Amino acid sequence: MNHQYSKAEVFLLAILLLAAFSYSFSQPAISLNNGHPFDTQSYFTMAEQVATGESISELKPFAYRVALPYLVGTFFKNNLDLGFKVLNLGFGLLTLILMIDYFKHFKLSNVTILVLLILFVANPNSVFRFSQFIPAYTDPAGLFFVLFFMVMGYRVKKITITMGCGLLVLAFVGVLFREIALCGVLVFIYAQCFELKTRPPFLAVDMTKKLLICCLPLAGALWGIFLTHRVINATGGYLFSDTIVGVISQLANQPSIYFVSWLTAFGVIPIVLLIGFNRKMLIFLRDNQSVTVFLLGSILLSLTSGFHTDRIVFWSYPAVLLLFGYFIEHSPVTESSLIFKLFFYLPLAIVQAIANRAFSNIPDDPLGSIFAPGPAEHIYFAPYGNVTLGHIYGSTMIVEDRITLLYQFGILAIYLVTLLFVINRYAIRDPKNSSKS
Repeated sequence: MNHQYSKAEVFLLAILLLAAFSYSFSQPAISLNNGHPFDTQSYFTMAEQVATGESISELKPFAYRVALPYLVGTFFKNNLDLGFKVLNLGFGLLTLILMIDYFKHFKLSNVTILVLLILFVANPNSVFRFSQFIPAYTDPAGLFFVLFFMVMGYRVKKITITMGCGLLVLAFVGVLFREIALCGVLVFIYAQCFELKTRPPFLAVDMTKKLLICCLPLAGALWGIFLTHRVINATGGYLFSDTIVGVISQLANQPSIYFVSWLTAFGVIPIVLLIGFNRKMLIFLRDNQSVTVFLLGSILLSLTSGFHTDRIVFWSYPAVLLLFGYFIEHSPVTESSLIFKLFFYLPLAIVQAIANRAFSNIPDDPLGSIFAPGPAEHIYFAPYGNVTLGHIYGSTMIVEDRITLLYQFGILAIYLVTLLFVINRYAIRDPKNSSKS
């Protein structure tokens, strides 16, 4: 039976397509270092080496993420920036397709799914905005493979050796783009073979040959990481252990960085999830343990693996957006009257657009002052006015600006908590009217 699209679905789809298209052409590239600042200089250099037939030699750990620069240098020799944009946007489109399947698996409605896709596309950290700003980066491919293996976690019903070998190859390829593909592989293994219980044995493990087959992708990922470390000529004295210690030390000394990074990465969504966390959501996480494992793993990763905390926090989007979608469909607001829905969701939509700077470009950093941006001219749930790149990230903005953001989002949280309290009380007193919309 053909699905009849509602006006809401058509409207949201139009917004999604318009946003994806407009962001892809309106965002100017960063001017610093000819558009290749920070670690992206290494990826661009690697692509240049491939294009000119040289052996790859670059700084650790960037040199190990060889797949994307290799493809760009091979197929886009005359325009490397275009190659990075095309391939990254391609992975972004594939990710959108996977997100639709992923959200449908959890039985979210089409309207909710479209809202979540819009939130993803409009996010400053998403490939649709960031790849125009700094083309030569490897996050989109890595995040695609993470989500791909999460989808395989529920799509694969009865794994065979042939399927295991196929996933082994894909895991091997995934870590050549970026090592975070390994995270998706681990979630896949948990979804297929493990389950936490409330009674002994607290961890149920499928000890049949299924576990061995499911570990084939893990072997492929580890082999890919080992091979790149052996074959690629990586220079410099980078140690992952030093990064872990440095990040933990930074966040311990300035904990506001971590909390603000969740707000700069997702806007109002973390606030909504915190105040809306209830028994239903707890049951959802219990029944969908792979989502829980991924979310906890993402939190651990964001606490240890990089100084650009905002970007790493954003990597948790499959769990964060899913939980927000669950809130939209199962919170008390869903069953409330139209006026309550407007009072709740209209301010959220406005603040989210402001927090994501949805109608502003990602600001330039012409002087390379990202780690010392100074105070922002204005802060209204995000820095505005005469700002540079360093102003918009929790990990680089000055502490006074972070405190201002926490204060503003705190006021919003108090408003939402009060409104949820009123909605719950109204539902108890007048359950018939509360279900009308």
